[in-house]
Amino acid sequence: MKKYYYKAKKGPNAFIKGVIDAASESEAVNKIVESGYAPIQVSAHEANISNAVNFSQINFSLRRSVSKKAVCFFTRQMSDMFNAGVSLIRALEVMIKQTKDAAMLRITEDLYQNVKMGDSFSGALSKHTDVFSPLYINLIKSGELSGQLGPVMQRLYAFLDADIRLRSRVMMSMLYPSFILFVGVMSIFIMLTFVLPNLAVVFEDSDMPLPLSTRIVLGASYFLQGYWWAIVIIMSVVCAYGYRFNRSAEGRAWIDQKILAVPLLNEFIKQVEIGRASRTIATLLDGGVPLVDALNSAVDVLGNVVIKEQMLQISQEVKNGVDVSSAFESTILDQAYAAVMIRTGEESGQLAQSFYKLAGMCEQQVAEVTEIVVNVMGWVVLMFVVAVIGGIVISMLLPIFQMNLIIQ
Repeated sequence: MKKYYYKAKKGPNAFIKGVIDAASESEAVNKIVESGYAPIQVSAHEANISNAVNFSQINFSLRRSVSKKAVCFFTRQMSDMFNAGVSLIRALEVMIKQTKDAAMLRITEDLYQNVKMGDSFSGALSKHTDVFSPLYINLIKSGELSGQLGPVMQRLYAFLDADIRLRSRVMMSMLYPSFILFVGVMSIFIMLTFVLPNLAVVFEDSDMPLPLSTRIVLGASYFLQGYWWAIVIIMSVVCAYGYRFNRSAEGRAWIDQKILAVPLLNEFIKQVEIGRASRTIATLLDGGVPLVDALNSAVDVLGNVVIKEQMLQISQEVKNGVDVSSAFESTILDQAYAAVMIRTGEESGQLAQSFYKLAGMCEQQVAEVTEIVVNVMGWVVLMFVVAVIGGIVISMLLPIFQMNLIIQ
């Protein structure tokens, strides 16, 4: 028999350390579990346990955040295991072994320990609201109450996967124009800072009057060389102020209100938000969540503050007995096809399916518009960069052509 030092979780927030006699490490783990504790680390060397204690006390806020893809992978794996009849405890044990993401692994271990201590799955998830949204937790809670945790997690996975795919498609589409813009800005900076000053010496020695465009370009070059630090300071101050203004409640509301006042863009924003809210509501209704709770949860996934207020208004009116379709018609979210589809779902008793169809319609329109806008933006950015660089090159060639004419 050997002595094994261990650290285990005694309760949701209580930890204990001790020593146990066992023939092997696995036997030591089994004895700790039989004692009613959740083992965190077991080792034949006490020093290893001491080090583990120090690391375990680091606050989660200081660690790397969990990515959406990691949460989506966790949801898919848990869904597959639930549908295969695997118990919650066993599923979490498997996830601890399978998870490669360090941040998600720590969350999974904490979920396992809390569930081991008798907490519900939704209760354990609610201790990590920075990782799992209210939508996620409410759906899990409804799945626990209905005994349909597997199907609920399957719907959650479909919801998260669709959201990630949409975001990835938009980001990938923006790579080309962003790359062109970056290369163009760097090219202009190099030309104005390093190339043009050398040519300026030649023009100054010639004592020849320079064209207006050349004087403008040289002036920009001199300004950039002498006051680059001022440009950096001004941009930093503007960015810092803009960030703080955007983070404030008043600033965010003002920006969102102005965005909705822009023609064409306001319709696009509404389509995005209606699609996002509709899929959230449909997923929650399909999981057995009451309609008012589903509407309240949809508020959390919306990005525009003004539309959030409108969704809260819809939720309050539905709570007071108004039909969902009528509540939608009284807000800026009123879209002819949206009200018709929602009313059809109310009359047929298939409200969740109607919201699914509405979400699919909005997402398809958003994808089509996004593709067109991104393609046009790529060409616009490219033409702008070519025009600026071409203008600089022509402005510097004009004096050279004049010098050649004078020489001839």
